[in-house]
Amino acid sequence: MDEGENHGVDLTQRECQVYSPEEVAITKQESKIVLDEIILLDMNKKSVIYTNQQSASLFIMAKLMCLKILCLLVYGLTQSGKTGCMSAMIKDFIYHNVIPIENIYIITGLSSKDWMKQTKFRFPKYLQDRVFHRNKLLKDFLNDIKGKQNVLIIIDEIHIAAKTNQTLYKVFEEAGFFNKQYLFRHDVKIVEFSATPDGIIRNLMDWGEHSTVIKMDPGVEYTSVFDLRDAGRIRQFKDLCGYNKKTGKINPIVYENIDEIRDTIYDKYTTPRYHIIRTPTGNLQDVVKYNFHKIFGDNVDYKTYDSKSMSKGEECVDINDIIRNPPNKHTFIFIMERMRCAKTLIKKHIGILYERHAKALNDSVIIQGLAGRATGYEDDGNSIIFTNIDTIDRYKTIWDSGIEDRSIKWKSNTTVGRGKNTVNDPANIPGMGTGYSSVQTSKEPVVKEFDSFEEAKPYILATLGSHKRPKRRKLNADGFYESVIRGDRQVRTIEQIKVEKKYGLGNSGDTYRLFYCYTDITDKDSVKVLVIHK
Repeated sequence: MDEGENHGVDLTQRECQVYSPEEVAITKQESKIVLDEIILLDMNKKSVIYTNQQSASLFIMAKLMCLKILCLLVYGLTQSGKTGCMSAMIKDFIYHNVIPIENIYIITGLSSKDWMKQTKFRFPKYLQDRVFHRNKLLKDFLNDIKGKQNVLIIIDEIHIAAKTNQTLYKVFEEAGFFNKQYLFRHDVKIVEFSATPDGIIRNLMDWGEHSTVIKMDPGVEYTSVFDLRDAGRIRQFKDLCGYNKKTGKINPIVYENIDEIRDTIYDKYTTPRYHIIRTPTGNLQDVVKYNFHKIFGDNVDYKTYDSKSMSKGEECVDINDIIRNPPNKHTFIFIMERMRCAKTLIKKHIGILYERHAKALNDSVIIQGLAGRATGYEDDGNSIIFTNIDTIDRYKTIWDSGIEDRSIKWKSNTTVGRGKNTVNDPANIPGMGTGYSSVQTSKEPVVKEFDSFEEAKPYILATLGSHKRPKRRKLNADGFYESVIRGDRQVRTIEQIKVEKKYGLGNSGDTYRLFYCYTDITDKDSVKVLVIHK
């Protein structure tokens, strides 16, 4: 794992491992066992491979045939079948390639016993010893993979623990994966999976010829967050806590917010349902419970689902064991720091899913959270999700662009625009990529031209965030709009503004400027509105 290891020759592609006839025979026999297990899992409905997953797998296989490809990322909507795609990919890969089964890994940066249990259940027993979550990566995974050649590493939920000095980053560093020659010489193939357009994806797109990104379309009868939004089943979440630490009092508005939940439940559901409420951490969870009890009293049941209340030794109680059967009366399940991603819920008896309201929103957490848990293939059409509508609308715009539109503002722990160096940043690997990364960002601002303020305002809110409040300018005495640059106020042409496009976007923290200008400064009707941002 020496970063200087190059054996005297710099490779430009992965170097295929050569095996003896005996090694090939053993590998093929082991592969047959795994293939049979995958078929049985499919037949027993434990890990079904659907058409869209098989199609995505074939795209992956075609890309991995190119020996220059080191890393490939598959992005798909939440609950659209990433695990099935992984199964299909393993099946196709070992069928068409010679690879020791002990060289196939499924890992994640999640620290989740639920993920471990769910993943092992869906994959062949022959692979289960090489399924690792965060707590096992730095020791068990690194020890197991050390020095191996011809390996396939599948990383689920790649955006988790992927920033500089976090677990996945340290694993890549220790394993030698930040050395391009090591990756080539050891024939390392990395396939990543994610549902959100975090910086981890944008970084990988800058690896040039050594990476590729594949979109996995959902299958038939899939219900997306966009479908839920169109059906009126997504509603704006609000504060359910309202506790003021300074005064020790609760804002009465939260009782109105909980009244909205009560009205929704009794208007929509004729039979009892489970209603999942994500709460703040610590003592504030108790405040939320108190608020609900004040509105609902003893007319409903209350349960708590968090790491403390739902653990039995090393085994964690599965929430599906709680919600599998219908409740006797409406039951609120208060969750804390659980079901952020990966977890598949039995939806038959679920009513309301209420995401925790927070001032500092993380868009990826919103999509991967309770809204994401409501998506999938077994929707009964009855759940209502309270979450952040603006996040879902921007997610739709990014998804429709093939995640290539970097102008849409997206908040996450690894978003490139926030300067977050990730495990996929080409700047980590000497000679990798050609341009844009979280370290090497473009200095040229984005310039968008509009015919009116009414057209510019929605763009600002969608791209730069709903907290930005663009203001309409006033006309001067002659009926023209003026623009101020370096203290000089005057009517300006569009060319004059574009020359000064970097003005006001320095280190002051300002993220955009709105200018009125004209194609002809003698014609009031030739007005244009320019939005210039980083």
